[in-house]
Amino acid sequence: MPRGQRVQRVTDTIRHELWPLPMLGIAAGLLLGLGLPALDGALPHVRELVSAWVFGGSPDAARAVLTTIAGSVVTVTTLTFSVTIVLLQLASSQYTPRLLRTFTGDTVVHVTLAVFLGTFAYSLAVLRTVRNGTADYEAFVPGISVSLAFLLAIAVVVLLVVFLTHITRTIRVETILADVTREGRGALARAYRNSRPGNPPVSEHPAEPVPSTGTGFVADVDLEPLTLLATERDWTITFEISPGDFVTPQQSLARVCHTSSPHHLTSDDVALLVSRINDAVVTGRERTTVQDPRFPIQQIVDISNRALSPGVNDPTTALHCLHYLGALLGDIAGSDVRDVVEWDEDGAVRVILPQPTFTDLATLVLRDALTFGRGQAVIVDKAFSLLREAALCDTAGRYSRQIEDLVDDLAALVPLQDFTPRDAARLRTSIDDARRAAADDVAHRHLIADFGA
Repeated sequence: MPRGQRVQRVTDTIRHELWPLPMLGIAAGLLLGLGLPALDGALPHVRELVSAWVFGGSPDAARAVLTTIAGSVVTVTTLTFSVTIVLLQLASSQYTPRLLRTFTGDTVVHVTLAVFLGTFAYSLAVLRTVRNGTADYEAFVPGISVSLAFLLAIAVVVLLVVFLTHITRTIRVETILADVTREGRGALARAYRNSRPGNPPVSEHPAEPVPSTGTGFVADVDLEPLTLLATERDWTITFEISPGDFVTPQQSLARVCHTSSPHHLTSDDVALLVSRINDAVVTGRERTTVQDPRFPIQQIVDISNRALSPGVNDPTTALHCLHYLGALLGDIAGSDVRDVVEWDEDGAVRVILPQPTFTDLATLVLRDALTFGRGQAVIVDKAFSLLREAALCDTAGRYSRQIEDLVDDLAALVPLQDFTPRDAARLRTSIDDARRAAADDVAHRHLIADFGA
C-alpha cells in the first residue's frame, strides 16, 4: 500500500475514535504534573517570581485551589460528555445513523475533552506535592505548578464557551451538509486516481475465483503487494468487489488468470491467492470515506430521504441536500470516472479494482429524491436541473449518453399528470433542458474554450 494511502487509513481510524486524543491529554497532564514540581524545587527564585505575579498563597490555599480546579473540571467534563452523547443521539434520530462517524471525528470535541481531562490529571498530580511545614520538612508550595493550574482553569472556561458555540453550529443541517460534501470531494479524489486514459484490455483466459474468508465492509484494498505478485507470476487480478461493499465468507473477491497463457491456475496458486488477496482487502464494521466515494453521497441522500418522509415532510431540507449533491455531481461529471488499474513496467495490466461508474453515482444522487419527492414540484425541478448542470460540467463530453439515458429513466418516475398545468409545463421544460444539455456537443466546446481546457 502506498505510504500516503496507509497514513490516510490510519489517520482516519484514529480521527473517528473519541478516546485517543483525550488519553493523550491525560498522559500529558500526568507527566507535566510530575515534572513541573521538580522544576519548582530546582528554581526557587523563578518560583518566587512567578508566585508574586500569579499565585503566592500558603500550602492550604494551594490545596484549595487545586482541589477546586480538579472538582470543577470533572463537572465540566461530565457536561461535555453529556452534550456530546445528546448530539450523537440527535444526529442519529433526526438525520441518519450514518452521520455518527462524522460527529465522532469532530476535532473540537476531541481537543476539548483532552484539555479537560489533562487539566484534571495535572491538578491531581500537582496536589500530591504540596506539603505543610513540619519538624523534618519545610513547607513547599510549587508556585509555578499551581500558577499553571490556574491558567489551565481559565483555558477550560474559555474552551467550554468555544465548545458550546461550536456545537450549536455543528448541529445545523447546512454545516453537516458542507462537512460531508468536503469529505465526499476527498473520497472522490482518492477513488479515481488513475493516470492513464482509456479502459484497459481485459484478458479472456480462464480465470479462477478467489473467495473471501472474512466478513465486513470493504474499507480499503492494498494493491501494491498484489501488483508485485501478479507481475512476478504473470497474472491479471480482476476484483469483483469495490470499497464500500459488504463481503461474506466464500463470496468471490476477485478472479485471477494468466495474462499471456491460457493455462488454468493450480491449486497451490489459488491457495496463495486466497491468502494474499484476503490480506490485502481491509474490512471493518462500518463504511469509511478512505476509498469509498459512495458513502458521503449516501449520507446526504439519507438526510434527504428522512426529510421527504411523510412523518417529517421537510422539502426545504431535501432541497438543501440536493444543492450539495449537485456540487458533488458536478465534480463527478468533470472527472474521468474509471476503475483503478495497476500496470507493470512493461505496460501490462496486473490489477483492476472496479469503482462506481458515473451512472452508478448519478443514480445514487437522484433516484431516491425522485422516488420520495416526485410529488414535490420543487424537488423534481431541482433534480433535473442537476442533470443539466452535470452535462455542462462534462466539458469533455464523456457522459453525454449516460446523462441522456438517466434523464429518460428518471423522467419515467415523475407523474406529470398529478401536477397543476403550470407546474407540469415547467417540469417538462426542465426535463427537456437536461436532455438538450446532454446532447449538445456545441455547449461542451464553448465551455472548453471559455475555461481554457
